[in-house]
Amino acid sequence: MSFRASLVCQFVVFMFLAAMCRGEEFALETKIYDGDGKQLQAENITLFADNEIHDFSIIPEQKVTVFDRNARRFTLADEKHRTQASLAAEELVRFIASERARAETSNVALIRFASKPEFDVSFDEETGKLEMLSKVWNYRVETEPIDATKLADYHEFAQWFTQLNALFRPLPPGIRMELNRELFERKLFPTRVQVEIKNGGKVVVRQESRHRLIPKLPNEHRLTLGKWKSQKDSLRLISFVEYRAQQLSLVRVPDDSKQR
Repeated sequence: MSFRASLVCQFVVFMFLAAMCRGEEFALETKIYDGDGKQLQAENITLFADNEIHDFSIIPEQKVTVFDRNARRFTLADEKHRTQASLAAEELVRFIASERARAETSNVALIRFASKPEFDVSFDEETGKLEMLSKVWNYRVETEPIDATKLADYHEFAQWFTQLNALFRPLPPGIRMELNRELFERKLFPTRVQVEIKNGGKVVVRQESRHRLIPKLPNEHRLTLGKWKSQKDSLRLISFVEYRAQQLSLVRVPDDSKQR
């Protein structure tokens, strides 16, 4: 089976499982820190409601990404530049498949690894700590159990948005997708994810993300959702190709790629 066919099969299963469990509203808070865990680099709030996933980037810039789970389509919006674009999930899958093929022959070890990552995996049942180690990339993850409904919703979000983020970053999504798979199979939610990127056996980049599930949508998040829905039609619609070029021209993302 080809890589693209494999991706399609996986997502048919994911979408079916998620569709069976939808209905409960909740929020996810994500904060990303530098290597020592002190300086906040990015913050997002993700809202699961009305068969849509709304991801609001609070720090460093105000952007909104919406995934319509029924239509299988993304809307990406840049509130500062007053633009928005749309992308079908199937187009995203095709792009990722082509990027993986190119990555396999890259002369950069990290990019080759991202095309087909292999980790030494260990999990401590008592502490809930998951380790995924390799010569170029390490994950050390603190986890907690998660109920079946939120597991399906979170995994659907993690898989689709990991791939979408790869369109704006230098690495294919395979590394984070491997972590997503481990978490899904073990029915776990990551509360803290530590990343180490290595070169020549030495750690050259450290980063940490912290995640918190909020069982219900607080009023402040409902207001955020309502504000977005009231103003989204005022944003100028451009092609996804133009939107992506615009975003890539605004910021250069390092190889650690702010892994969420």
